[in-house]
Amino acid sequence: RWGLGPMAQKKKSLVKDGKLDKHGKPNASTPTEYLAQMGMDASGKPLPAASKPRIEEVGSTGSEAAAPESTDKKKKKDKKEKKEKKEKKEKKEKKE
Repeated sequence: RWGLGPMAQKKKSLVKDGKLDKHGKPNASTPTEYLAQMGMDASGKPLPAASKPRIEEVGSTGSEAAAPESTDKKKKKDKKEKKEKKEKKEKKEKKE
């Protein structure tokens, strides 16, 4: 059921104490620990992706963490090149 978990209970208590507005949004009296835990800055806006703490597996290195992004880019690039090559081949066959 919704609203019974530990984070929901904490949020409800902060709303009740006036540390969050009635919609659960941060206000001037919101604790900084809560904002940091929720990934927000002091104004209540989400932190940029680069400054959010990353949860990494034990023994992983920085190069391994960056690998998924580079493989996605490589896959997209390969797909684009393959498509262009196919279109070029079809155009050549049409001329003949």
